[in-house]
Amino acid sequence: MGVFLSLLKEFTKPILFVIIMGLCVLGGWKLNTYYTGYQTSIEQKIEKQVDTALDNIQQNQAKNLVETQELIKKGSAQIVETKVPVIIERKIYQNICLDEDGVKVLEDLKINSINGRKNIK
Repeated sequence: MGVFLSLLKEFTKPILFVIIMGLCVLGGWKLNTYYTGYQTSIEQKIEKQVDTALDNIQQNQAKNLVETQELIKKGSAQIVETKVPVIIERKIYQNICLDEDGVKVLEDLKINSINGRKNIK
């Protein structure tokens, strides 16, 4: 026992240093394990929320598809097409020489624009 106490007194600082370093390594390992588990837990929660949202979206799309198919079968669905006339007015200068094709295009444009205005009213 006396030898042990004398060795303890002689090597107190190195022994304390080794004990402190061991505790630091153990603490770091425990913190790393906790942090890794925490990150994994967060990733699992996010993945679960994303999966739940995707399932909801897919279910809603399936319901909408079934409802649309039922409406089409019943014939109560109506397809509405709308046409918006576009009137383009451009200045045509008198000093430009046009060949027959150009004159024909201008006449067609004039006729189409008149017909379009009649359909609007």
